[in-house]
Amino acid sequence: VMSSLSLTDDFLDGKICNNAETCDTYSFIIEPGSTGKDTIDQLYAEGIIKDASIVYYYNRIFTGYSFVAGNFDIPRKMQDMYGNIHETTLDDLLNYLSNEENANLSTFTLKFDEGDFVKHYARLIAQELDVTEKDIIDTWNSESYVRSIMEDYDFLTEDIFNSDVKYYLEGYLFPDTYEFYKNASIDDVTRKMLDRTEEIYEKYKNEFDNSDLSIHEVFTLASIVQWESGDEQDSKLVAGVFINRLNEPEVLASTVTACYASDLSKDECDEYGDTLDITQKYDPYNTYTVQGLPPGPVC
Repeated sequence: VMSSLSLTDDFLDGKICNNAETCDTYSFIIEPGSTGKDTIDQLYAEGIIKDASIVYYYNRIFTGYSFVAGNFDIPRKMQDMYGNIHETTLDDLLNYLSNEENANLSTFTLKFDEGDFVKHYARLIAQELDVTEKDIIDTWNSESYVRSIMEDYDFLTEDIFNSDVKYYLEGYLFPDTYEFYKNASIDDVTRKMLDRTEEIYEKYKNEFDNSDLSIHEVFTLASIVQWESGDEQDSKLVAGVFINRLNEPEVLASTVTACYASDLSKDECDEYGDTLDITQKYDPYNTYTVQGLPPGPVC
């Protein structure tokens, strides 16, 4: 029990870091609304404490710290009232996370539009965080990364790893207005957006389960309908037309899939229309030249 009430060697040795091999501080985020147990479970998951259950009951019975939301730079060494430097203890840590003065609450807000491309989402995020657009896209298009988070999101399935898919997470990052901490990681931002998608998925899970289409196919078709119409009533008509085409031996013939295949934005797509130079060019996403749905969502 006493051993479990000390911090991990990896943290104290500076090996638990966000973006470096070794570090003196560790960036730890407590999201608004997190319970004390949530925070302690998170400390364990991120390798800072040795035993979540023992620390949870220790705090409840003996210390009673109440944690505050914010972004904390947890030091692995602290200074006592006499000026002496010592390795951070569990009590130091719990006290540190309950002090508002230590919480960096600097945030920014981003609005992600419906029907936009995932690469444009990455551009917006990169303008606020200390990462490049390429870093974000590479993360979102990393099979190892996506597989590492799949177990937390039921709507992410093996179908997204189709070799023809351009971006694994295209269509899965829910368009909404979000508030992020200034030094959030790519993973923090990604999970916050996927958490919102999970809420929508759970709300309509019965419809997903009863559909003749797979989860990935529903997301793919929904993205086409979104781009083609955008209006709720019109969307139903457009969806009905496409579903009928999927059930017949004819191609889907969606102009927006041809535009996506040619890397054209919405405005550029409107200018082109159904011109042959994009609709007749073979591409796995171009539903004028391939049967059925494209490999993945187009927005």
